[in-house]
Amino acid sequence: SLKSGEDSSIDIERARLASVDTLQSAARTAEELLYGGDDSARDRVAAAAREVERAVRTDPTLETLVRQLAEVETLIDDVAEQLRTYADKLEGDPERLAYLDERLAIPPTARVLRRVEGATTYVATTDRAPAARRRRLEALGAVVVPVKSLYGLVDFDDLLDRLGALQMTSVLIEGGSEVNASALRAGVVGKVVVMVAPRLLGGQDAVGAVGGVSPLRLADAAALRDVSVRRVGSDFIVEGYL
Repeated sequence: SLKSGEDSSIDIERARLASVDTLQSAARTAEELLYGGDDSARDRVAAAAREVERAVRTDPTLETLVRQLAEVETLIDDVAEQLRTYADKLEGDPERLAYLDERLAIPPTARVLRRVEGATTYVATTDRAPAARRRRLEALGAVVVPVKSLYGLVDFDDLLDRLGALQMTSVLIEGGSEVNASALRAGVVGKVVVMVAPRLLGGQDAVGAVGGVSPLRLADAAALRDVSVRRVGSDFIVEGYL
């Protein structure tokens, strides 16, 4: 069960882990505006301080403003350093994010929980999920499906068995890289649909479509068969079977 105050702290931590790239970019941009380049806030304040210092020679009553501007410079230095440290230490942890989701850290405002006539939302989780969160989701109309845990994640084999008992014979898995990797490892994926856009993305912090550990050899990669490709607007849809 959740400890006092843990409910809100889980929501905050999950939001942070899910938005690492955005937070890191914001911190580095803010640090650059404060301290980087020739037109930073630090440089502007320093220039203002020099102008006031010149004026002090004529009007000594401005001495207080000189000291205040010096304090502002010091404050900017401190904030810039804190932003730099925050950005450097901020890093994603897919396993921790999966663990939080496993504990039903889905926000009650999520679009998937909105009531739609004739439709039911099923939320799969494990016995780690707090009872209070289960009741909250059920109050929103969702059906919580408890399943076994495998390596800290929902066991796809057990999940599909339980969905089969509910007369579901086909499931669309549309998730993040770790969910995709977990489903592929479980061998429950029969068909793969990949949408490809004519855009180049990347970077050292880029997240792949499939998480987990990369195969050591190309021959060990999952190969699609009976592949078809069709164009939709400027994008392409690649379909294949495993």
